[in-house]
Amino acid sequence: MKRKKFGFKYYLLLIYLLLFNVIIFSNENANSILIIDSDISLFKIGDNISYLNPGYIGLPLQLVDPNNFMPYFFVNSNGIIFRVCYNRSYIVRAIFVGVPKYLMLGDLIQGDLFKTPEGVFLGMTYFELLELIPNIRLNKINNWAYEAILPSGWKIAFVTGIGVVNYPTPGNRISIIYKN
Repeated sequence: MKRKKFGFKYYLLLIYLLLFNVIIFSNENANSILIIDSDISLFKIGDNISYLNPGYIGLPLQLVDPNNFMPYFFVNSNGIIFRVCYNRSYIVRAIFVGVPKYLMLGDLIQGDLFKTPEGVFLGMTYFELLELIPNIRLNKINNWAYEAILPSGWKIAFVTGIGVVNYPTPGNRISIIYKN
């Protein structure tokens, strides 16, 4: 049986792929977390944030919907921490309140200081939400959470299980507050 030899073009392709990966993963911002002290109102959905040079590869990722993870940076706005998520074109796609539980940054865990214009905050129970907004309507997002859109445009979500999404009970707490 005759073995096929790799030609010169295959070696060039291999070298190109190796060099391309080195260039991609040599981002100076990789594995660093960008924290900006600023007013969160300066960041809106659809804004281009390329002037910040936040990087894209090797950064922490946020699940912004059941199918998409996006990199993010933190904005410290008057002691409240927000995660600003953006796509490959550096367009802001979502803004989350608070720091994820798995990412401990000392004094930065202060998402409970934020309240929407309606008075909703992270950790508020479903019972408290119903007292505040009796006609709130929750929509199921398959494989993720139950979500409601507040009159202010902020969204809240109840993540009630892992892999299973159950309708919140009165004691379940708001897990996520975000805009997208």
